[in-house]
Parts: sequence; C-alpha cells; structure tokens
Amino acid sequence: MNATQSSIEGKWSITNYLLIIRVVIPALCFLITITTGCTKKDENISVTDYEGNIYKTVKIGKQLWMAENLRSTRLNDGTKLANITDGMIWGNPAASAPAYCWYINDSISYMSTYGALYNYYAVKTTKLCPTGWHVSSNEEWTTMVALLGRPGEAGGKLCEAGNLHWQYNMDATNETGFTALPGGRRYINYGSFLEMGKAGYWWTSTQWDWSQAYYRGIYPSMGVISAWVENGVGFSIRCVKD
Repeated sequence: MNATQSSIEGKWSITNYLLIIRVVIPALCFLITITTGCTKKDENISVTDYEGNIYKTVKIGKQLWMAENLRSTRLNDGTKLANITDGMIWGNPAASAPAYCWYINDSISYMSTYGALYNYYAVKTTKLCPTGWHVSSNEEWTTMVALLGRPGEAGGKLCEAGNLHWQYNMDATNETGFTALPGGRRYINYGSFLEMGKAGYWWTSTQWDWSQAYYRGIYPSMGVISAWVENGVGFSIRCVKD
C-alpha cells in the first residue's frame, strides 16, 4: 500500500463516519419514533392559556400534546365559563351552557394537579384550548395509542408511575411523559363525582351524535378505552397543537 492509497482510504473513513453521524443516525431515530412511539421531550416548549396558566408539553410521534390537564375557566377569547357547583343544575338534561367544575367543587385541593372537569358544551365552542391549540380528537388519540402498542400497553406508558395519585400502580412507566392522572369524572345523575384516584377521563372533540361525544378513559385493568357518553358529563381536557 503506497502513501497516496493510505491517504485516500483515510479520507473515505472520515467521510463515512460523518455520513453515519449526519444522515444514518437521524434517519434511524425517526424510524424508531414512528414504529415504536418513542417521544421527544422539550422542556423549553410550554403553552399559556388566556388566564396565564402555563402547561408543560410532550411530543409523541408527530403530535405535540399538553402534558397536563387544562385548568382554564375562560375560553381563549376571554369569555368566562359557568362554574356549576349545584349537582341538580349540572345534571339537568336541559342545561346546555358551556361549563366547568372542580372535583367535589374543591379548587384548592384539585385544581393545580388535576385541572378542571368540563362538559362537552364547553368543547363545542372550539375555543376551550389556548389559541393555536385544540381539544384532541378521537382520531388523534387513536394515532397516539397505535404508536405505543396495544391499548393495554399504551395505558402504562401514558400514566404517571407510582401510587402518589393512582390507587393502583398497574406497573405504569410514564415513558411518554404524558403523565395521565386519575382525575375522575362528574356524572349527569345528580352531578355525582366519581372515581378520583381510580380512573382518568378526557373528552375528545369528536361527536357521536347530537347528544353524545367520544371520550377516552384510562383504567388500571383495561388501559386506554374509547367510548361515547352524554354531552353533560364532566371530563378532563388535553389539548394538542394545531
């Protein structure tokens, strides 16, 4: 081997290393993200609602989600939502005002951790999330869950790990950073509050018919479920960037 040949081989070696660093590795990372649902967290990205509440976010696949439940009491145009504390008024089938509440009407204990519970009439305004964001659709949930595996597997990857808030750990890892919490729900019958610590529920923006809409629930024993229920039920909200 002469000196010229050795020099050429050395240059090719450096070029190949650069190719791997600049092209091959990013391509592999992209492929892994698409096929396994790996996430990319960016602590510098946050979103602020009309009232000044700041929310952490997390990127799952190509979607940028809030990593916390919404807790705004106003729409993004400043309109104040009705805070319905009376159970009979909340559960009145004739009531269709966009509204919210805190679990057992206790904002001090539940607001900062679990956010608010909203009826679907608040979702229908299309102004519930901060400007540039929207209430996640059923299809967007489907896309996210598909990236994470079967619905049962996805639940553990989305839920906060440990038993600080969940009564049942279900071996959750929260590897996505989504940090799903068991914020419970408010039902129509007498405005009852149910399942705090046991399950989490989130409205989607997707309607089933004129009186019902899709929601997503996470249970320790079932993972992520999809179903529909009457518009007057109170669920949590997660927003997705437009």
